[in-house]
Amino acid sequence: EEKYASCRDECWEALSYLREDDPLWSKVVELLGKASITIFNTDVRAPEKVIYHVKVGDSLLKIALTYDTTMEAIRRASGLKPDANVIRPGQTLFIYYGDWKIKVSKSRYRLYVYDGDRLFKVYSVGIGRQDRTPAGTFELGVKVAKPDWYDNNGKKYPYGTAENILGTRWMALTPTGSTSQDLKGYGIHGCNDPATVGKPTSNGCVRMKNEDVDELFSITPMKTPVEIFE
Repeated sequence: EEKYASCRDECWEALSYLREDDPLWSKVVELLGKASITIFNTDVRAPEKVIYHVKVGDSLLKIALTYDTTMEAIRRASGLKPDANVIRPGQTLFIYYGDWKIKVSKSRYRLYVYDGDRLFKVYSVGIGRQDRTPAGTFELGVKVAKPDWYDNNGKKYPYGTAENILGTRWMALTPTGSTSQDLKGYGIHGCNDPATVGKPTSNGCVRMKNEDVDELFSITPMKTPVEIFE
C-alpha cells in the first residue's frame, strides 16, 4: 500500500521479539530492507528525510558532506541523472540524513547496515578462507567505482576483465581503535562470481554481489564505522 515508513516501524517492532535463527527473522528483515531502500532512494517522506532547497554556491559534494551522505544517494532520491553534477539555486533535493554503521558477522556471512541503533538492511557476504578476514573495528576509507585489481605480483587487471575479482565497487577498510594498524589491504568489494557469496573463499576481504555492493556504496559515506566479528 506504499506505506513504507509504517511498514518499516512494524518490522522494527517485530524484530524486537525475534531471534536471528528464527526463520521469520529473515522474512521480516527482507521486508524491512525493501521498505528502507524505497524510502532512501525515492522522495517518499520519512522522519529522516530532509527537503533541501539549493542555495547559491552549493554543490552536490558540499551538500553530501554536510548531511553525511553520498552524491549518488542525493541523485537517486531527487530523480537526477546518475552522472548529474550541476544543480541550480532553488532546486529541491531529497536527502536521507542517516547515522550509518556497518557490522559484519563472519559466522553468519551477513553484513548489517544500521542507521543509528536501528537496523536498515542486511546483505549476504563472502569472507576469507581459512579465517583470513580479521575481526576488529574499521572505517570506510577510499571508495572506488569500477576498480582495477592488482595481484600479489603487481600485475594490473583492469575493471571488467574476467580476472578482476573486485567486481563493480571497492571500499577500503582502515583499522581504528585498538585494531592493529598493520591490517592493510582489506576492503568490502563486489565479485565476478556471485556463487562465492555466503562462503569463505576470498583472500580476506568481505565480498558482496555486485548489485548489493553498488547499493551499499551509495548508502554509506567515507568514515562510516565498520565492526567485523565472529
